[in-house]
Parts: sequence; structure tokens; C-alpha cells
Amino acid sequence: MFTGSAAVSCIHLAVCSVFCFTITYQELFIRFQLPREVPDCKPEIPKGTIGELLAGDTDPLMQKLLKVMETEEIWRSPDMNETQLATILGTNTKYLSMSIRKAGFANYSDFINSRRIDEFLRMADEGKITSVQDAFFIVGFRSKATALRCFRKRTGTTPSQYLKFTGDI
Repeated sequence: MFTGSAAVSCIHLAVCSVFCFTITYQELFIRFQLPREVPDCKPEIPKGTIGELLAGDTDPLMQKLLKVMETEEIWRSPDMNETQLATILGTNTKYLSMSIRKAGFANYSDFINSRRIDEFLRMADEGKITSVQDAFFIVGFRSKATALRCFRKRTGTTPSQYLKFTGDI
């Protein structure tokens, strides 16, 4: 380019083109290859919903929280936050977060997202899922990326792999 020579410009153009085609090929055909082996059995999902797992919990605040979660289905609202939930329960965020941690969850988000994943799994087992993204929005996730991360954390697999095992896809 700096020499003004047509031959050097052609060589430069050829090298750049080969580089671009190589990177494109790697991105399309090598990096994004699906794994060839498919597991033979349905992935192991932790048994029981949050309510069943915490049924023996004697913390009155947690019992009140579970009752509100089931009757009002507040977990479906993507706008619900810890402060609003504490107000509904008649407590403050400090006691609420302590109760959630004592029940075995990292924080409020972990607790609420676990409930959303439980509902997604229930819908999948009943065959009510036509679109994974729509189902995630129905159960209260605002972001598909967050939903996928939480689903993988809880189940160890992706929603599409899980749905293949349940026979929905």
C-alpha cells in the first residue's frame, strides 16, 4: 500500500482475504460444532420443589414467604425485588435475606430464580412448553441469558436437551 506497487497491493489483498475466510470457517464450522455424543438418560434433576425442600423448615418468616410465594405467585413478576417482598411480608430486607440464606440459598435472586426454574420444569413435564423463550418469560425471567444460566446451574443441562428427554421437541 505504501509502495504504490500493484503487485504488493494484490498480495496484501490476497493475504487479508485468506485470513478472513479462515476465521469465518473456524467460527462457523469448528467453534460452533454441536457435541456428537448424546447422553442416554434423562439428566438428574434435584427432586422436589422449593416448598417440598423447605417443608421441614421451622423459620416462621420462611413459612410465611413460602405461603405468599404459592398463593400470590409473586415470583412471576420480573419487577419484584427484595425490598418489595420484605414489605409484603412485614419485615425488613436484613431478616428476609438472613432467612433465605439460612434456608440454603445464596441470596434473594437465587431463591426466586430457583422457584422460576421449578415452574419451568413443571411446565416441561406437563408438555405445556411450545417455545423455551416464551416459557422463560411466563415464569418471570426478564432475560433469556439469565434464565439459561439459572437453568444450567439447577439442572446441569440446557432447556432444549431437557425437553428432548421429556419428549416435547
